[in-house]
Amino acid sequence: MCVNNNGDAFYLKETLPKIKLISETEWSASAVFNPNEYPNSFKGLVDSCRSRFSSVLSYAINTKEEIRKQRERGFEANLISINKVLPTQQDFFVEFSCPNILSNFEAFLISAKSLLDVLSRFLGRRINLEIFGFNRSGSKSVPNYGGRLLNALRNTSPSILPSRDEIIDVLLKHKTKWIERLITMRDSVVHDGELKEFVNFWTIVKAGRKRAYSSIDISDPELKDIGTVEEYLSEIIDSIKEFTFRFRDMVFSPDERKTIFEAQKKK
Repeated sequence: MCVNNNGDAFYLKETLPKIKLISETEWSASAVFNPNEYPNSFKGLVDSCRSRFSSVLSYAINTKEEIRKQRERGFEANLISINKVLPTQQDFFVEFSCPNILSNFEAFLISAKSLLDVLSRFLGRRINLEIFGFNRSGSKSVPNYGGRLLNALRNTSPSILPSRDEIIDVLLKHKTKWIERLITMRDSVVHDGELKEFVNFWTIVKAGRKRAYSSIDISDPELKDIGTVEEYLSEIIDSIKEFTFRFRDMVFSPDERKTIFEAQKKK
């Protein structure tokens, strides 16, 4: 067992005043979800929203960074292996093993679904309903992602939540735009153990080709029926930010948050 000369981290974490040095993404997320803008009963949920939002940003950045680093490192050993067997008698599909890219992308999908879950609980607290997460309704073969949340909203009086209809409209728009596809991919990772919609760096070894393969013959990681992973991440991060900001502002309006923040400063 490794002994830490600083003492018991878990005991000290609970007994000493804490200072946390945060990353750039955590700083950005803290500006989106400032616990001082909400009632005390929401602070735990707000911190969860901040943490999940930060993770989504971090894993998206990490995935794109791993793709960039792999390009810069090149594929020398893999290309040597390919070029040794040229020419081949038939075509071959060759996928390169870059586990850091896949693991970061899978973590992004899981974090994005987790963000939807905590945002749902955030809304549930506002309307005094126990909402576990962004759960589906319907059958497994025809799932309605977020269906339970939508049903709860439709059964909520506008007198309790004036923005009810607006929230429903935004949810339906974003479900179609990106949420359903993201959750489908996340479920493949969590329930099936394999993201079949994902292909890492790849190339085709053509039958009869004698000319050596190089990095220019290698295609970027892709998602089925979507495009490259980098393009997908750039687009979906914009959509996640748009949805998160709108959702937050519909649950607690900017004026409400400002009033609470000013009251907190006077205490």
